[in-house]
Amino acid sequence: MEKRLILSAVNVAKSFGKKGQEVRALCGIDLNIYEGEFISIMGPSGAGKSTLMSVLSGLDGVTQGEVIYEGKSIYSLKDEEIAGYRGRDIGIVFQKDNLIEELTVIDNIMISSGLYGNNEKIIKLLEVLGIKEKEKAFPRQLSGGQAQKVAIARALINKPKILFLDEPTGNLDRQSGEDLMELLLRLSEKGQTIVLITHDMEAAVKSSKIYFQQDGVIKKELCLGKYTAEEEAERKSRIFEMIN
Repeated sequence: MEKRLILSAVNVAKSFGKKGQEVRALCGIDLNIYEGEFISIMGPSGAGKSTLMSVLSGLDGVTQGEVIYEGKSIYSLKDEEIAGYRGRDIGIVFQKDNLIEELTVIDNIMISSGLYGNNEKIIKLLEVLGIKEKEKAFPRQLSGGQAQKVAIARALINKPKILFLDEPTGNLDRQSGEDLMELLLRLSEKGQTIVLITHDMEAAVKSSKIYFQQDGVIKKELCLGKYTAEEEAERKSRIFEMIN
């Protein structure tokens, strides 16, 4: 069955700075994201990966080109419609969990979702993520891996069409990083569309497709297909060849 195209970047460029002194972070990127895909965008620091995530997710505008979501150019919409796209259709997880220290786990999720008083849905999601027992804990009482799972719960609670993650394993120890990637793999197997920004091969190996970005341009694409542990070494070898 052919997958449905839901998000596209069409000749997208993004510059920062004053006219005549601009720094080009993106230089004419074309990218298609299909429903149910688990893709990784890899590349060195300064390649423009996080900037690409920001323009795709509606956090920042483009200097040139279009971002098209389900047939609509999002930056031609009114500000409140773009905000609706971010709040309704997009979930975002950053390298830093950005939890509010004064709130419990369940309140951190509730305040971002608008589900005031509807604890049942949140608790069910925490159970799926394996942290139900932490519902009344404060961020300072969580491990790094647990805090990132809360951030993922916060991003998933409104059932976004696309989940974006920007270096989510960057601040985690190896085991917590592996646990987090196993969680993303399970979400992918249930049909969640995932876009992972990473420089970590251990993370990227779980994805079905990888784009290599450098100097604001996507230079290479690698289709890996569905992940299996038996093929991991061969998949890593192919990724290594692509990025070197």
